[in-house]
Amino acid sequence: MRGAGVCCMPAVQDFDANEKALFDSVALHWSLGRPLTVRAAIEQELLGSPAALHKRLQRLIAKEWVVAQIQVADRRAKFLVPSEKGLFYIEWLSAQMTSMQAD
Repeated sequence: MRGAGVCCMPAVQDFDANEKALFDSVALHWSLGRPLTVRAAIEQELLGSPAALHKRLQRLIAKEWVVAQIQVADRRAKFLVPSEKGLFYIEWLSAQMTSMQAD
């Protein structure tokens, strides 16, 4: 049954573990009301080198999991937020976890 749920989430197979860790960090900071800047995202040493994180971030943006936004208050920095697809994934994952707890 679990495998059936995964295939229902579009493009989740293209989401490798390293990209997921970076996405999770972006989503967590966003959910706390403190979205990461691109610079802060690529400076997370526990997730990899800045060059590797920059490549992963570019892949997440290209796969439409994350969006880099410029905010009016600070036009010098780009802030990372989950895209519509990323938000759908978070909601889907939450539902999967809730249904597993109910079983």
